[in-house]
Amino acid sequence: MKRRTLIIALLTLLLPQKSEAANLSGLARSLKSYGPKAIEVLDKINKRVPETDSTVDILKKWTPEWKDEIDSHRQQVEGLHAQLKQLPVPKQKSDLAEFIDDLEVICTLLDNERNALSKRREKVRKAVDICLKEKKALFDCDDIFTQIKLAEYRSALSSMRSTLTEKVEKAKKELKKLT
Repeated sequence: MKRRTLIIALLTLLLPQKSEAANLSGLARSLKSYGPKAIEVLDKINKRVPETDSTVDILKKWTPEWKDEIDSHRQQVEGLHAQLKQLPVPKQKSDLAEFIDDLEVICTLLDNERNALSKRREKVRKAVDICLKEKKALFDCDDIFTQIKLAEYRSALSSMRSTLTEKVEKAKKELKKLT
């Protein structure tokens, strides 16, 4: 994969809106498409609104879908991360500056995604705790798996963030040599 294509794929994966790059990479699905549904349902639980059958049904239908979405996103991140590791640092001064700018934008987006993910994990954890205290079998194994999937996804983002940081540092050293 060419450097520019990989950068566009990474940006597309992490940007909350769909862009023209989506057609190129096919990775435009963002957490924003299902995040609000998750938060809305979990907020009902967190506020201790009495659970109705419909809420239970929503949760039962929603949890496996949520896990699949997280897993799909993690796999995309891991795939892009593997390509990113192979991405050579440019040797030309003009390419280096652009490369550093691109990667720093992606680092910021990754940090935003990790922070949002931490908040979602906390919501899931609180919801599970409330249900356990109230001895409700609302969240069973599925939710523990959801938490694991969230942790795996955050770990994939963190790994990619480390690689990006290394690439940026290497590119900055190269740029310093050329100036």
